[in-house]
This record gives sequence, C-alpha cells and structure tokens, in this order.
Amino acid sequence: MNNSQNVPSRSDTVNGARYRSANAQVLLNPDGKPVAFRRVRVLKPGTFAGASRLQLVTPRKTASISRTCFDAYKSECHPLN
Repeated sequence: MNNSQNVPSRSDTVNGARYRSANAQVLLNPDGKPVAFRRVRVLKPGTFAGASRLQLVTPRKTASISRTCFDAYKSECHPLN
C-alpha cells in the first residue's frame, strides 16, 4: 500500500483479484458498492466450440446474466471517478 490516503487498493483487498481482470469494467452500483462487468469465454467439454457469457461480479458473488439484464444494470451504475 503505497498511497497517500492509507486506503488499501482494490488489489490489496480480499476480493481484489475479482476486479483485476483486463476485460472487466468496474463501476459503482446505486448503493455505492463496486461491481465489475465482464465477458468470459466458456468452453464446452469435448469440443472446440465455446460460448461467451456476461458476468456481474459483486463483493459477495459472481453471476452470469443475460444481455438485457447486463445492459439494464450497467446503465444504473456510475464511474469510479
């Protein structure tokens, strides 16, 4: 922790690794808590085919959500800065 405010960075917190993915966008939900939106590639066993899933990552859970829910929830969130 080398910041002037003595506040741990996201990578230093318990769930910090959940928000560090390069393909994740971290925003603040309406309650002021961090949420990450990300697209993940899911491979199907026995094939080379894969599917793309949208995930919502909160401090308590990671959930796969539909495109409609993804867009609706993301529109309610605010940037970190």
